[in-house]
Amino acid sequence: MKRGSWIAASVSGAVIMALALLWQGLENAKTAADWLRMLSNSALLAGVILAGIGALAWVSDEHFFDGIRYAASSLFSHLRGKPKRYATYYDYIHREKEKGGGFSMVVPGLIFLGIAILLTGLYYAV
Repeated sequence: MKRGSWIAASVSGAVIMALALLWQGLENAKTAADWLRMLSNSALLAGVILAGIGALAWVSDEHFFDGIRYAASSLFSHLRGKPKRYATYYDYIHREKEKGGGFSMVVPGLIFLGIAILLTGLYYAV
């Protein structure tokens, strides 16, 4: 995994967390329990978004959706009256495969989910 993609995913998660905090209204936090609840909610949102999108991208990188992509590409080529890029499904699945980086979003997403669990535990302890 590239370090830059992990850093970008972590920064994206921090931005999502900050925006979620602003959306909840910082002036609504009166006590430490309110702050912990708001931070936990924000970390949960960032974790779910990063882990969910990362998991879908990772599964896609493993070519799980190739059949659906080929069928949609063939249908749209037919509707536009253009020839298909790949004559058969066999040609499509044996094309030059590009490297993806979906897994690099899963790990920061799981870290944000762990932070959310920790903050929720602290919320209930306060």
